[in-house]
Amino acid sequence: MKQDIHVISRAVILDDDQILIVYDPKWSIEQRYYYLPGGHIEHAESAADAMLRELREEISDQCSIKRFLGCFENDFSREKPQYKKKCHNHEFNFLFWVEGPFKKGVIPEQKEPWVAFKWVAITELSTLNFLPSGMSASIEKWLKKDYSEALQAID
Repeated sequence: MKQDIHVISRAVILDDDQILIVYDPKWSIEQRYYYLPGGHIEHAESAADAMLRELREEISDQCSIKRFLGCFENDFSREKPQYKKKCHNHEFNFLFWVEGPFKKGVIPEQKEPWVAFKWVAITELSTLNFLPSGMSASIEKWLKKDYSEALQAID
């Protein structure tokens, strides 16, 4: 069994109650998976730097990180029929609340052929085939946290 550990930076991009998610447009709607913009952290790259690099590649160079939201750990196994064996994956998703030139209802230009965008209500995430499963509940919880006192203590 092949084992992989993935370390990923992901962006939470909001406008009012809407969140921007991505999907691979080659998949039919019935088979489609949705996830947050972002990608793998490269060697010697911080999670924040990876986030901004991925956003430059996928969507815009006018993004900034508002704050770190949290890390979502996910452990899953899936069948890979082409290899006729199980594949085990473990991933760490570092989520950042990101600001940029985004408006709900306006679909950003597709810069990479495997990344298309869609706006949905945050509360709708749990009804979609959103990966990793369970992360939508953490996003909602993390967005509600108030860190203002902790930030004042640092200043």
